Amino acid sequence: MKKKILFIVQSEGRGHITQAISLAKILQENGHKVSGVLIGETKKRKVPEAFFVANNIPLIPFRTAGLVFSKTEHSLSIGKTVGSALVNMPLYLRSFYTINKTIKDTEPDLIVNFYEAFGGINAVLRKALGFKKIEMVCMAHQYLFLDKSFVFPSAQDRLQQFSLNLLSKVSAMGSGKQLALSFTARKVTKPGLVVVPPLIRLNKIRQLTFTTEPFLLAYMTQKSHEKQLKKWQAANPKIRVHCFTDSVKNQDKVTIQKNLFFHKINASKFLEYMAKCSGFLSTAGFESICEAAYMLKPILVVPVPNHYEQSCNALDTFLSGLGEMSTSFEPDCLVPYVLNPYKSSNDIQNWCDKAESLILKELGLQKLNQNKLVETV
Repeated sequence: MKKKILFIVQSEGRGHITQAISLAKILQENGHKVSGVLIGETKKRKVPEAFFVANNIPLIPFRTAGLVFSKTEHSLSIGKTVGSALVNMPLYLRSFYTINKTIKDTEPDLIVNFYEAFGGINAVLRKALGFKKIEMVCMAHQYLFLDKSFVFPSAQDRLQQFSLNLLSKVSAMGSGKQLALSFTARKVTKPGLVVVPPLIRLNKIRQLTFTTEPFLLAYMTQKSHEKQLKKWQAANPKIRVHCFTDSVKNQDKVTIQKNLFFHKINASKFLEYMAKCSGFLSTAGFESICEAAYMLKPILVVPVPNHYEQSCNALDTFLSGLGEMSTSFEPDCLVPYVLNPYKSSNDIQNWCDKAESLILKELGLQKLNQNKLVETV
């Protein structure tokens, strides 16, 4: 039977949006309907509409709480994040109205919540107010942190660990199942928690030819990382580095210095460069690590300062055998691969290739007719 699915998506970073786009393709290609995408926006983070518009999926934005970074230290500021949430409380009340109006208008059979805290809070409010119960499944790699088997960066960071897991628990309130996207298959014991493969852009990745050209690829979001990379590359001028960064706004490509090029963020172009690079250097975002690992690239991850979730991702990357971790954008460990191509196991390819069948199963959905999607991102 054809099902209607409503998404609720947190837009902090780009990972959850990428996951939502990937799942929407899977659902539509298997005959189901994504009846709408409720997407939490912050003042500084707007949402790319191209995919959803091209595939006739209504996009409904609402104001949500977001992370605030220190301008001086370029790290996550917990105090400013909490202060911003308090100031914007009137806007958040309007958001709950938007969420429930959309649920009423679209009448979904299932809600998939991509780590949006307001999705969990709203589920509790609906139950308290006696609204119609709608099944909700939550999906994010952060739910893996709730299992006792997960290894955290440091026992001294208990407050940050508690805060991160609190957000995970809040976003999962009212859900019967949490799908934890994981680098590898692993056993968990927490009730309701199911490990599934990453949701990456396999449709596009499979169209690429993986080669090894003599350059490194970098992705970053922080000014402090840009300074570190410039300094390192100036000391290693023979190493060509292409970097995708938010700081490039008005041009597609900027030459910073000899053999160092900064690019404007472009999803398709980024994947094309990744398919050709000799090594990948990045902040510790989950999806980009998975994509580089799928292409069998050497990886070095550098978590954003004071961003505990990224520190968890970095350590998990290392323990999973997918790459190295560091505290600075100095890719010395990747340099040997520029001249000597890297050979890696294809275990993660086999794992990621199972995503469609395993996730459909856990969502309780069947494969129906095949519908072709417009490729836009």
